[in-house]
Amino acid sequence: MNTTLSFPIKGQTILNQAKDLVPGFAAAFQKFQQHIVLQQNSPSLLSNYSRNLAFLAIHFGKLPHLVSIDELNAYLYHLTISQGFSISYFKQTVFGLKYWFRVFDMEAHALKMPMIKKTETLPQVLSKQECKALFKKVYLFEGLTPSQPMGERSIQYIINEAMLKTSIVKKGVSMHTLRHSFATHLLEDGIDVYSIQKLLGHADIRNTLVYLHVAQVKPSIAHSPLDTLYNKQ
Repeated sequence: MNTTLSFPIKGQTILNQAKDLVPGFAAAFQKFQQHIVLQQNSPSLLSNYSRNLAFLAIHFGKLPHLVSIDELNAYLYHLTISQGFSISYFKQTVFGLKYWFRVFDMEAHALKMPMIKKTETLPQVLSKQECKALFKKVYLFEGLTPSQPMGERSIQYIINEAMLKTSIVKKGVSMHTLRHSFATHLLEDGIDVYSIQKLLGHADIRNTLVYLHVAQVKPSIAHSPLDTLYNKQ
C-alpha cells in the first residue's frame, strides 16, 4: 500500500480535486449527495463525509467502492497511527464509507468496516449553588419581536456574558447545561424519572435515566410493602 498521503492543491477544495483527478468520482458523488439529501440528512454530515471520502479517493486514485477492504483497513490504520489523525476523523471516514457502500448496494462491504464503539458521555450539570450564582448575573428580556421568545443565539450570548461574571470554572455551559441541571435537580428533589421524562419530552426513558449517573441522590430507607399494606408505616 502506498503510505504517502495526497493533500489538496492550494486554492482548490479537496472535493473539486477528487472530481478532477479520480475517474468517475463526479458522477458517483452526485448519486451519493442526492441520496443524502433525499434522506434528509444534515448538511454537516454531507460536508464531513464528502471531504473524507474525497481525500481517500485521491489517495487511491479510484472510487471508494473499488478499493479492497484490506486496503481500506490499512489506510485507516495509517491515518490514525502514522499520520496522527483524530479519532473523530477516523470515525467520520468509517461512517462515510459505510454510507457510500450502501448507496451503491454494497451492504457486505459496509458490514466489513471497523466497528465504532459508542462512547457514553454524561451530561454536564451545574450544582444548585452554581445555578444561583449564574442566575444572579443573568438579565432577560424579550427578543427582537415583541411578545416572542428570545432566540437561541441571544440566550447563549447572555449565558456566556453571565458566566464571565461568576467564579464557575466549568466550560461550555449552554442552554442544554441548564436543561440537564433542571432534570438532575428534580431527581435530587425526589421527583420520579417518569415525571421527569414527560417534563423533558423524552420519547425513550433511557434518555432520562442518564441523569441517575450525575444526580446526588440520597438513598432512602427501604421498608416492606406489608408496612404500607397494613398502615404500619
